[in-house]
Amino acid sequence: MSEIRLDEATHRYYLEDGQEVPSVGSMIPPEQKDDSHLNTDAVSKAVYIDFGRAVHRVTELYDRGMIADWPDPLIAKYLGSYKLFHKQSRPEIVEIEQIVHHSDLDYAGTPDRVVRLNERTMVLDIKTGSHMKYYWLKVAAYAIAHEYMEYRSNRPFHAVDLALLYLKENGYSLLVCNHQQRTMLRMAWEYIAKGYHDGET
Repeated sequence: MSEIRLDEATHRYYLEDGQEVPSVGSMIPPEQKDDSHLNTDAVSKAVYIDFGRAVHRVTELYDRGMIADWPDPLIAKYLGSYKLFHKQSRPEIVEIEQIVHHSDLDYAGTPDRVVRLNERTMVLDIKTGSHMKYYWLKVAAYAIAHEYMEYRSNRPFHAVDLALLYLKENGYSLLVCNHQQRTMLRMAWEYIAKGYHDGET
């Protein structure tokens, strides 16, 4: 399979020959990502996004064994919630921020984690804000690409579950799709991906 890289500044993916590969986020229809119900202005949204990225970075450093604590008191609370998730759920971290690429459906993305939890492999995305339905589509896209890459690499196949971890100042919520939800989300993502590329032609 061709190597793929992420341009961190633009959050765009490229193959070795320079060809751009659509990201998961860019393929989701705008109406699916409508957050007008949150009643936040542009400045507030930007602040929330920056804060979310900071929390993501800190949890990544924690999982890589590079930090144990964080000096900022608010971020430290979210890190504490992430530590609580580790203590109570004991996930085995399989992959951290690893790019996935589905060359047949022509898209790429970067799930926050792939973990083993309760003897199941899960694609896990970490969130710090309000729930948005399209988050499940993103996780489904990552899972499909992860399984595709496992298959193409002749590695042992594991069906991948979909999970969202919502961190709060004083705890967390772990949401895991059941079998029926997972099947419907996978079908929905494949429909979106094919429709996206049909629209380009």
